[in-house]
Amino acid sequence: MGRGQLRFGGNCTMPPDLQQLSVELFSENSSPITKKVLDIAIGDWILVEYERKLYPGEVTQLCDNDNLVNAMEPTETGQYKWPLRKDILLYKRSDAKKKISGPIPSHSRISQFHFTEIN
Repeated sequence: MGRGQLRFGGNCTMPPDLQQLSVELFSENSSPITKKVLDIAIGDWILVEYERKLYPGEVTQLCDNDNLVNAMEPTETGQYKWPLRKDILLYKRSDAKKKISGPIPSHSRISQFHFTEIN
């Protein structure tokens, strides 16, 4: 399934506390010693991996094994923008790589944004 499409699958219901899930992350060698935990809530911004690239996005729904994320796309200038078609995808929890701050509007273009945690 390509980016820019909405896809659903599995049981996408709210967890018991209705707000937060813990996401387990592993290093590339999947060593349990390097396991990290991200606490992700609806409305949080995260970096998600899709086809070996990282995209910033806002968590819109928490599912059993996935997170529904509204992702932004990179521009040619190193900023980010909202795609013409909403890019809402169901990402596996393991695709969530880092929790980040929300987007900051760029001074040069009103429709472009940057993130302090992304170079």
